[in-house]
Amino acid sequence: MTIWERLGIGRTEDIKVIKRAYAKQLKIYHPEDDPAGYQALREAFDAAMSYAKRRASMAEKESAEERQAEPVHTEWTGTGHPDAAPEQDEPGPLPPPLRIPFDSLWNEPEPDAGEQSETNRLSAPEFVPEPDPENTIQTIAAFLEQAAALYDDFPSRISPEKWVELLDADVMWNMDAKPVIGFQLLKFMQSHRYLPAEIWRLLENSFGWLNLLQESEQFDNDPAIASFLVYYKRQLADPGLRYQFLLSAEGIDIDKFLHDRDQGQLALVRNDLKKAMEFLKQAYAMFPDDPDLLRLLGEFYLREGDKEKALAMFERLVELAPGEIDGYLYRARIWRDLGHPERTVEECRLILSRWPNRSDIAILMAQALQKLGNPGEAAECLEQAIQPAAFDSPGDRSPGAPAPSGGGKRWKLFFNRPILLNLSLALILALSLIVCLYYYRENVHNRTPETIAGAQELIGMDEQRYAELTIKNVTDIHMGKYLTSDGKVVFQNEDYAFINFDYYENLSGHVFLGEFSDKQLIILADYTLGLQEERKEIKIRGYVHHLDADMETAVSKMLQWKPVSPADSTERILEAYQYDIHKVSSSPSEVSAASVPKFQPVYFEVAKPQVKSEFTIPNLLLFGFLSALWIYSLYRLAFEYRKVRLLIAILDLRGQNYAG
Repeated sequence: MTIWERLGIGRTEDIKVIKRAYAKQLKIYHPEDDPAGYQALREAFDAAMSYAKRRASMAEKESAEERQAEPVHTEWTGTGHPDAAPEQDEPGPLPPPLRIPFDSLWNEPEPDAGEQSETNRLSAPEFVPEPDPENTIQTIAAFLEQAAALYDDFPSRISPEKWVELLDADVMWNMDAKPVIGFQLLKFMQSHRYLPAEIWRLLENSFGWLNLLQESEQFDNDPAIASFLVYYKRQLADPGLRYQFLLSAEGIDIDKFLHDRDQGQLALVRNDLKKAMEFLKQAYAMFPDDPDLLRLLGEFYLREGDKEKALAMFERLVELAPGEIDGYLYRARIWRDLGHPERTVEECRLILSRWPNRSDIAILMAQALQKLGNPGEAAECLEQAIQPAAFDSPGDRSPGAPAPSGGGKRWKLFFNRPILLNLSLALILALSLIVCLYYYRENVHNRTPETIAGAQELIGMDEQRYAELTIKNVTDIHMGKYLTSDGKVVFQNEDYAFINFDYYENLSGHVFLGEFSDKQLIILADYTLGLQEERKEIKIRGYVHHLDADMETAVSKMLQWKPVSPADSTERILEAYQYDIHKVSSSPSEVSAASVPKFQPVYFEVAKPQVKSEFTIPNLLLFGFLSALWIYSLYRLAFEYRKVRLLIAILDLRGQNYAG
């Protein structure tokens, strides 16, 4: 059953008809009720859509060829490979063409000689059916034989019409035969790989080889498959080298020429000039009149610094392809680099006469005219390149009238794209620097203590703020803050903790009481606060924290305890070592009737500033980078501003010349 029979329609190129037929058949072959029928229907739909799109693509191409009087060309916006050595003394960039895609880097393993003739080891997919030996195999064999004959005949090989005719053969609409054809043809193409990019896209649209290669189990272990996959991706993605100029080549090994040309281009992409020279010169010795090869050789000589040889390549390129802009662009650039402004002007005039909307060529011509001492004409070129609509055309002037200088619209020149871009960048960077400085200032401020004068300030103090206050009548209550062996943070009598040091492992601070605003303030410090100096007032610095219940209870118990024994007796010392404030005592002698003083609702932790220094290496590097980028943006802004002022001066000079 063919795909058209499966869809219930005749062969058609109308996508809407195919979709309507698919929707109609989908009601019969529902995926839940008939999975096998749905799968066959879906494959038929995909094949029919591929056929319709391929036919539409060919019709569009034929229509475009009829409309165009000259070959289509694309242009390149950069020069050479990014790793190539920069050229010296270039007044401004001149973009060379983009027909050769040097800027797309494909890490393709270079195929060796054996790979070109070796049959690929990609194993057949399990789903490929065994064809009927009486009919289908003969048809598949005939298709593959015709494909091989098509490839061997070079004019037919590069003809998309021939391949479309082959791909439209009746056997291609047999859903059982098509997978077999696709697999066998893929094996053939892996050792017969030199086809135009548009034909590779036709084959991919018909067979979907890209997914088959990527999903192959042998992909990771077979370098031949990996090499072909990278090559295949490059053919599908890039514009590709052209083949039609080789129709005039006689008596050469075309496949050897194509191999050397392709490898030379790949070496240029990798900037491997030694290998590029080897392959490109071998190809040039076989056939020197291929425009794409001449372009590759010209680019090679430019990277080598031999502009004379590069010029010879592009002279020949212009002779072979006079309707393409590429050779003219390269020639204008080389004349500029060789210091021949008169030849540069001549080349630029030729380009602008055929391609008038080339602002880069107008700027190059203005530079050359300026060197020749013709500022008036240079100004006209700059006017055309930078702001062609800002001034009246020369045909609108009356005879003898001075040329307008654009005084009424000069302000627009200061709002061109480079100026606005650099101005925006400068403002953003300035704002970033201000934010950095504010952050550093806040750090410094956090390191400077804020003086607390009263109770309200103490209670309302931010816990992250560094503070300073003066306290009176400081006493040591012999209680400490400990980290226990089981990981708890507790407050305990220091004498008791000293005896039980195996449990109270780490002392993190001493607890003191001081008077502040007529209330007792609990103070936590890791040193003695200078009590040995017997000062009545002490200035302390640190952070204010909320007084939690555990700390308040521990301090209250420590203050309530009064020893029974005299102060200087040994018994008194033993009582202190035995007093555990976390145990409730039943002895009335250990509890004093004296009231516990009223505490402030916060406690004060004596500490150094906890803010990291702002003068860290990352901060300094960031601030330095932003400062350098800001200065550079200001420099670029001044440079663009100067360019506009120079343009206005040239326009004024032109107006004076007309007036004179």
